[in-house]
Amino acid sequence: MNINEQKKLAAEKAVEEIESGMIIGLGTGSTVQFALENISEKLKSGKLKNIYGIPSSLSTEKEAKRLNIPIITLDEALEKRERGNGNQKSEIRSQKTGLNVKNNSQFPAFGGASSIPRLWQGKLNSPPLAGQAQFAIDLTIDGADEFAVGNPDPDLSGEGSTRINLIKGGGGALLREKILAQASKRLIIITDESKHSKYLGEKWPVPVEVVQMAFAVEKKFLEGLGAAAKVRKTSEGNYYITDEGNFIIDANFGIMKDVKKIAELLNNRAGIVEHGIFIGMADKIICALSNGSVEEMVNDKL
Repeated sequence: MNINEQKKLAAEKAVEEIESGMIIGLGTGSTVQFALENISEKLKSGKLKNIYGIPSSLSTEKEAKRLNIPIITLDEALEKRERGNGNQKSEIRSQKTGLNVKNNSQFPAFGGASSIPRLWQGKLNSPPLAGQAQFAIDLTIDGADEFAVGNPDPDLSGEGSTRINLIKGGGGALLREKILAQASKRLIIITDESKHSKYLGEKWPVPVEVVQMAFAVEKKFLEGLGAAAKVRKTSEGNYYITDEGNFIIDANFGIMKDVKKIAELLNNRAGIVEHGIFIGMADKIICALSNGSVEEMVNDKL
């Protein structure tokens, strides 16, 4: 089974988890393309109804429209959820702490943390922040450039665990992809076995999205952390510009045995908008193998 056949197999397996009436986060990349096509087929046949998709990139939005997948914005999805569920609440996923957010009064200026904008979640630091809020998205299906499961560092996962860590952003959509992941009840990653590593960084650099005016100093900062840093360019030799108008620096740290520490250093740096390290955010990996079988790995550390 070739790579494209593996990608299609993983994508179709993930789409089986979509139910009519769901709001779906639509990732970016070649593997997700197979999911989009399968969703479109099921909508056309009537197997799925009343599906709304939230694209993670302009390219995915264009494909969803071409395939007649109804799309809405994240704000519209949250409004739908609030109207439909009344006072029903769900806990927020926090990448920083690995904990679920609990009620407290750390943010009185915002009327309590329940009113903290959801798009800030990726920047929350310990101690755990307050409040509960609804997830805007039922399920996001996305790909990954590299994934590692159960790193032996006990602070990250513990020997024998199935903690899932990812590198994403090869397609340039890491910021929107992380926003959708945090706003989702579930995140399913579809991939093939070539993306599996013991440690992140074995096969892929970390994409780091930076504001344009700061790219030179952020490149120096990344080099100071020991990374080989390269500003991403297009095939024409121009600087690659993200959908949000930023540059990307691909930072090759090599094998990252302490990926959490690197993520924290990047999180705390002004000028860095977001990075492609996703720690414990995926609920499940659906990995297609070259022999035609599918391996599913479930995150045990949410």
